Amino acid sequence: LVYVQCANHSNSQMIALDLSSGAIRWSTPYSDQGTNPGWGPTVADGSLWVSGGYYEGLYGYDAITGAQRFFQTLPQFEYWTPAYRGGKLFTWLQGTVRRHHALTGEVELSKVLKTKNFANGWMQTMPVLAEDRLVLRDVVMSAHVPADVARLIVVNPADFSVHWERLPMAGSWRKTPVVHDGIIY
Repeated sequence: LVYVQCANHSNSQMIALDLSSGAIRWSTPYSDQGTNPGWGPTVADGSLWVSGGYYEGLYGYDAITGAQRFFQTLPQFEYWTPAYRGGKLFTWLQGTVRRHHALTGEVELSKVLKTKNFANGWMQTMPVLAEDRLVLRDVVMSAHVPADVARLIVVNPADFSVHWERLPMAGSWRKTPVVHDGIIY
């Protein structure tokens, strides 16, 4: 299946399309404040998760039927999606990393890693799971943001203890990192 999140204020839909024919397999409405659907959904183990909600949050769906499993209210930020591993979801919003139960959305662990936030409502990033670490990128949306808030943070996903963090050598960390063979790009 191909999953598409279509945001349109009061007519937002999460849609599953057949890959071979393009036929709609299911479509389910969801609440969304704006016309920004965020990033693509996270899909794994028969489930699907997306950002959405009138004041933002995390939706969980059955990936085969489209049945909504949960909605978990979170801080109001757009352009993000969760990471998934082993029955757990990870979100990184407003300087706080959270671990959620994948079937209920319940927050199991939450830790504030940053007290200053300059994201202006747009995260434009997602947590990245690599080996036994969770890689987080702070958001810098403006030239008026102090350079000391733009960090790359690597934490242990079990307890969110900080393994290391680094400021950029110049400018800011602009995109979501990618990890391959133990190297962060």
